[in-house]
Amino acid sequence: MHPQTAPLLWLEFLFNAVTTFPCHPHVPESGALFGASLLLVPWVPQARRLGFALLFCCGTLLTWNLTYVQGRNLQAVLPLLAVATGATLMRAYRVGWFAKVGISALVVFQVVAGFDSFFANPDRIAHALSLIRSAREGHVKKRFDEYQRDYLAIGKSLPKEAVVLMHNDHPNLGIDRTVLHDWLGFQSLIDHRTFKTVHDFYARFKELGVTHIVYQPGIHPAETRQSEAIFAAFAARQRGQTKEFGQLRVIPMPAESPPAESPYEVLLSDISEYPDGLYAVTDLAEHEDFPREMHHRKPPVAVLTSEVQEALLGRAQVVLFGRNSSLDQGGRDLLAKQFESFVSYGGFEVFVRRH
Repeated sequence: MHPQTAPLLWLEFLFNAVTTFPCHPHVPESGALFGASLLLVPWVPQARRLGFALLFCCGTLLTWNLTYVQGRNLQAVLPLLAVATGATLMRAYRVGWFAKVGISALVVFQVVAGFDSFFANPDRIAHALSLIRSAREGHVKKRFDEYQRDYLAIGKSLPKEAVVLMHNDHPNLGIDRTVLHDWLGFQSLIDHRTFKTVHDFYARFKELGVTHIVYQPGIHPAETRQSEAIFAAFAARQRGQTKEFGQLRVIPMPAESPPAESPYEVLLSDISEYPDGLYAVTDLAEHEDFPREMHHRKPPVAVLTSEVQEALLGRAQVVLFGRNSSLDQGGRDLLAKQFESFVSYGGFEVFVRRH
């Protein structure tokens, strides 16, 4: 979804976005009424303002192609494109009977070609039909019992004044409490780069009034290895207080702050684009979703080898352990003895030092 870096590819991408909108690969509803409007407007009498409107729309598509090519990022400007396109088609329709036939055929093609978009998410269609059938099936009073069941249960379990932090995720419908997020890109209250220990993590969340943290283990890694390590260290210590609601976990914020500690060190073994070694946790703040040319990864403070693996394991607070880790059997035995597994993802597992 990042813009093309090669100029010719970028121009090709932009051309396709303008001339085939909205049947662009990232906006899958079929049809090309906007592109057709660009061809029609020069032939429509007294269409100067329409031309400016369509030119402005092309500018929004240009901006989109220069930033982040995600379909939903066009939602803010989609009404402008719809109005400009509709107005152009209506003006062209009034030119004469031949234009009426052509515009009508074009709109019919749009509707027919895009009709399958209504069924692009069959699970949602099935849920909607099930909801409609619930009255005939006698399930009116229970029709919403399963919807967001775990979130509703969490909300009912929390006091009214609770402030909930959704960790690394953003769905929250049903909790019915004040909800904050720490996911990068969805908020700007929490800067994970400032967390060197669990003490720092706790202090910032307490400052924001957070009373409970909700997370879903294994759903996806955090955007930075630093965030992954710090949260794992915090949550692992609170396992005895954690409550389960289906796939969700709820951690009450401890009444007392964790003790101050030295900044953590994290051992990485077979973690994508990171050389095996021991890292200062603050050196793992690179956003993993950024393009490679924007990464400025720092080298490990100590390179992992079989000769020093025991010493590095002794220094680490958290270990990110990939499938093809270079730890030999002795290192793996030491890992199992001194650390506990906190969460597993498709490519790696997170271990936290036992306390």
